[in-house]
Amino acid sequence: MKLEFANMKEGYKMKEILDVFTGKVEISKSDIIIRALALGSCIAIVAYDAKNRIGGIAHIMLPEKAPENKKQEENKYTENAISNLLLQMQKSGADKEEMKFCLAGGANVLRRNDDSIAEKNCISVVQIVKEQKLKIKAKSLGGTQRRCISLDISSGKVNLSVGDNNENIFYVFT
Repeated sequence: MKLEFANMKEGYKMKEILDVFTGKVEISKSDIIIRALALGSCIAIVAYDAKNRIGGIAHIMLPEKAPENKKQEENKYTENAISNLLLQMQKSGADKEEMKFCLAGGANVLRRNDDSIAEKNCISVVQIVKEQKLKIKAKSLGGTQRRCISLDISSGKVNLSVGDNNENIFYVFT
């Protein structure tokens, strides 16, 4: 965790930033910002329970479920990361019925015709989200540009940047 200037438009207050690195799931009930940077073929799943003000992000790198020999790295895989995100949210006091979600990433940033990992990640995430009956409120998937996404726990505001563009409000959980 580190402190950075956040919400510059809201008055230069310091807010703690928690970066969610590849293959990690992070949850918080604190007045902080959680973010996943440089999402290429990776996908970030942002979860939020507005009623209980609990949020989290899973930073997924690979499709499907972790093989038995990769259990220590299971959050790199779609099925494991989503399950662990839901479990950690609920252990922190979130109500699954109140949870809403945003998705971002899954881009073929290297623009290779033979690179299918981004597409496989998108297909895997969409399939598991559908199976879990998760309430997706916004998504920005595919293409060729990297993304960065953040969630302000106190406000429920999700910001997204695509490529070299500035960060903009992507969705506000209510």
